[in-house]
Amino acid sequence: DAMSHKATRRDFFRTAGVGLAAGWGAWLAAREAAADPVGRTDAKPGVKVGGPTGHAARIEGGRIIEPQQEIPLLQQADVLVVGGGPAGVCAAIAASRAGAKTALVERYGHLGGLWTGGLVLVVLGHWTTCKVQVCQGIGEEMMKRLDGIEGAVCNRKPGVNPTVDAEALKYVMVQMLQEAGVDVVLHCWGVDAVMDGTTIKGAIFESKSGRQAILAKAVVDATGDGDVFAAAGAEHERRLYNIGLPCRIGNLDKVDAAKAQGKKPRGLGSVTPVPGVNWVNMTGPDADGVDVKELTRLELAHRQQIWKQVQAIRATPGYEKVYLMETAPQLGVRITRVLA
Repeated sequence: DAMSHKATRRDFFRTAGVGLAAGWGAWLAAREAAADPVGRTDAKPGVKVGGPTGHAARIEGGRIIEPQQEIPLLQQADVLVVGGGPAGVCAAIAASRAGAKTALVERYGHLGGLWTGGLVLVVLGHWTTCKVQVCQGIGEEMMKRLDGIEGAVCNRKPGVNPTVDAEALKYVMVQMLQEAGVDVVLHCWGVDAVMDGTTIKGAIFESKSGRQAILAKAVVDATGDGDVFAAAGAEHERRLYNIGLPCRIGNLDKVDAAKAQGKKPRGLGSVTPVPGVNWVNMTGPDADGVDVKELTRLELAHRQQIWKQVQAIRATPGYEKVYLMETAPQLGVRITRVLA
């Protein structure tokens, strides 16, 4: 109840330190997880913002009209890479190493695309059927760095497609981009192309900072959906394909083998570098990966399906301690637009 809840909070603060300030200081120094104190007095005052800007869309005759406006220039570069998945990261590193001033823009707050945010952790196509490793270059540099991090990669052996840990890979990508001198902009969504006749000169981005542009001598579309080349008017095909949602489940190292008696439920997935944790793929139905209503429908349906599937696993004798660790923050869209 409310009273016992308050008492628990009071006890917590009493044990955290002699006084509130001292308690918070000790917690921050120890870097333990804690909510921000609501009573801060050292925060900088806010800046008052308001009033008409003239840039808001308006309704005219039942239509929504966006007024013409100048787009602020965020920066200029020799090479602009739009999309921070594996292809985009490798392209940006290569361009910067070659001496080009390079900018990489990514819509999420992390790098790696479906490899990390989509929890597609296995490196498919790493080897040919003749057991010749075909993934080389910067991609292999990443793998070698993961080799040097405990718990970052497993199945790293001839003829086997390795599986990585998403967080370790995010760390390695940040490290390599910074070493190469790439200017990275996160939380920024590419929404349009900047054209000079039929030549692409940059891209427009939307973010919490508003609508901004980056100009470049060369633009690399690594969005995975062809967002930039479509906006630039390039001829392309729009395809429907399977859209799923991978997840990770844990405590598989705590399965009671005696109770299970050799019976395995469906949906246990494949191993990861983390002991007792598997990643579980999902095929999903054919759908349009650039239709926001379809994406929303699938996201909601897939999350319910995953939850029910894990509960079915837990209902299997011996698997009661298995739990859903996480669902991928990025929907598993496999293909949408392709150049014609």
